[in-house]
Amino acid sequence: MIDKMRIVFTCGGTGGHIFPAIAIAEAFLKKYKKDVRIIFIGSDTGMEKNIIKDYGFEYYSITARPFLRKFTFKNILNIFFIINAF
Repeated sequence: MIDKMRIVFTCGGTGGHIFPAIAIAEAFLKKYKKDVRIIFIGSDTGMEKNIIKDYGFEYYSITARPFLRKFTFKNILNIFFIINAF
């Protein structure tokens, strides 16, 4: 017995990342029909959560935050958010 192929997408922040990921996911569904499981992972507060759910895809949120390009106290705190996301 062959398991379903699982494909995980991570995206968020802007539609420039979300909508191309959705288009690729839809292409996989069209080609593989019921032999594929599509999963999206994104933030718990971003716009991607509602958009992806509106398209009917499975969605899981995480609390990770981005690293800033300079040394700040927020970057130290972000380490704990990333550990929690795992």
